[in-house]
Order: sequence, then C-alpha cells, then structure tokens
Amino acid sequence: MLRSNNFLKDFVIGSSYLVFLHFFLSVQNLKSEVMNYTFNQYSLIAPLYLGLMNAIGGILFSGNEYRYLYSGLLSGSIVAIYATISKSYNYSKEEWIKYIIYIIGKHLFTYFVIIQTISNYI
Repeated sequence: MLRSNNFLKDFVIGSSYLVFLHFFLSVQNLKSEVMNYTFNQYSLIAPLYLGLMNAIGGILFSGNEYRYLYSGLLSGSIVAIYATISKSYNYSKEEWIKYIIYIIGKHLFTYFVIIQTISNYI
C-alpha cells in the first residue's frame, strides 16, 4: 500500500504545474517551423511524461540519496534520444548537440531542484 501511495504522490508532483511550467514556456517560444509537433500534443504529453518518470524514478532509485539526480539524467536522456530519433525539431547537427545538452540540463534542474523541493515539503 505504501508503495502505491508513493507512486501516486510522485506522479502528481511530477505532473504538477510548477514542474512543467518552464517546459511549456520554452516550447511556446519556439518558432513553429522548427517543431515537428503541435503545442497541443506537447501540452498533453509533457505533464504525463514528467509525472510518470518521477514515479518510475521513485521506484528505481528508492532509498538512494541521488534519486533525483538519477531520475533527471534518465528522463533527460530519454527525451533527448526520442527527440533525435523522431526528428522532433528541424535542427542542424550543431543545434542538436546544443539541444541535447540543454534538455538534459533542464531535466536535471527540474528533478534535482523543483521536484525534490516540492517532495521535501509534501
């Protein structure tokens, strides 16, 4: 029972407005000709993904003091790999390298700072 309560709590925290707001703002500021998806698609998938990854991170790295660091690296890496394979953006090779560094850093900040802070207060 405790594990399912933590899973639900982690999912709700990960999919909360405070967590995905800065992702939405970044995507909203992109030019439409750069993106190969719509903002509506993104706004549906992003909170679900972040919530699910936070919950999965809670299971995979439970009891580990570096749980949020590992979750951020895993989540950012998955997004970077998926975006690269699916060609989510019309980027040059140089822009893809910058994107991968940026998105992994953004996920690290999200999990290690925002999600960890929220989790500590709930």
